[in-house]
Amino acid sequence: MTGTGPRAAQPAVLPRQAAIAELRRVGGDGGLVWLEFEEESARRAQPGQFAHILCAEAEASSHPGARRAFGFADLDRRAGRVAIQFRPYGERTRWLAARRPGERLDVLFPLGRGYRLPGDGRPVLLVADVTRPASLLPVARGLAEGAPGRALVVGEPEEAPVVAERLREVG
Repeated sequence: MTGTGPRAAQPAVLPRQAAIAELRRVGGDGGLVWLEFEEESARRAQPGQFAHILCAEAEASSHPGARRAFGFADLDRRAGRVAIQFRPYGERTRWLAARRPGERLDVLFPLGRGYRLPGDGRPVLLVADVTRPASLLPVARGLAEGAPGRALVVGEPEEAPVVAERLREVG
């Protein structure tokens, strides 16, 4: 996504501790996890960025496949929270699905450059494929303050209504 204007300074990428503030089931067997960070960095998270989450107990953390990358499914900058959405298809994501609110996770955050959102009021069309329709939500929230937009959600039947409902909440 392109746009004009200066980019915000990127916070340092460091291992951080995040508390699971909320974990709920979405779209059949999928999960939505809200992570709460104590540091200011979560308040500067941008649509299009992602996090690497250690999806294993501490003693298994040296395994090269223990971290998984997750794009943001939503942002609540005021509360210092980011949400990720996943399906528990493998060993690591099943481990994540078994966590409970209040547990803490080791997270490398924030990663990536994020999207540059236009702020000049031009209409925007958001399109997501079957793999990541939830990634539209933080972009839509960013646009809600500046540009009118429309979203085309092309996703799995059980996930698309969930994302569409959340997009309607944004406006």
